[in-house]
Amino acid sequence: MRILFLITRQFNLLLQVKELAGKGYQGRAIGEKVGLPGFVAGKYVTQASRFQKEETVEACVEAEEAIKTGRLNDNMSVELLIVKYSSNR
Repeated sequence: MRILFLITRQFNLLLQVKELAGKGYQGRAIGEKVGLPGFVAGKYVTQASRFQKEETVEACVEAEEAIKTGRLNDNMSVELLIVKYSSNR
């Protein structure tokens, strides 16, 4: 569950960065808004361009729901999430 939390946090940061970049903010301003150094925020902008906005967060919510309802165990759910987003598209 801790790993799922960290993955969800990462995707949430990517979503925030993508939305701010879409509004015209640059690296340093994005970093200030989300609590990251400017150069790191610039790297997040590059990563965020590869993801659909709601798709990633929804996938994390579905993974957590699958664990809590007993459809999947926590290891399998996290592994499926990692495989889904680590493949080249």
